Amino acid sequence: MNTITLMGRLTADPTINDRITCANFTLAVDRPYKKDGKTETDFIPCRLLGEKKADFANHYLRKGMKILVSGRLQVDSYEKDGKRQYSTYVVVDNTEFCESRQQQQQEQPKNSQSSGDDWINIPDGIDDSELPFT
Repeated sequence: MNTITLMGRLTADPTINDRITCANFTLAVDRPYKKDGKTETDFIPCRLLGEKKADFANHYLRKGMKILVSGRLQVDSYEKDGKRQYSTYVVVDNTEFCESRQQQQQEQPKNSQSSGDDWINIPDGIDDSELPFT
């Protein structure tokens, strides 16, 4: 059985690939143990396949959001410069939000303004060191 479930925060807004109709993003997932008192984080590449899922990601997923994904692990291989290369990523079947819109808005910096259309505005120039998953 090839099943994977992850909870973490998006490291960046998803990128849309129109050539194969998918959305790609990286999920920062904390490990359940600490090494030398510090939490270690894994950065897991994820892919939403299909037009509807890619559109969902483009409209609703944003950097810093905490989400839960479930799907399957996939390993692709290809030749590059005469050597076999491998890429491993999660093909996401289901996505769920782990925080309410209200919780996400409370975590926004105070200088962020709401546009009134229920979208979360992430201000430009955020220092990544302030984010909990870096």
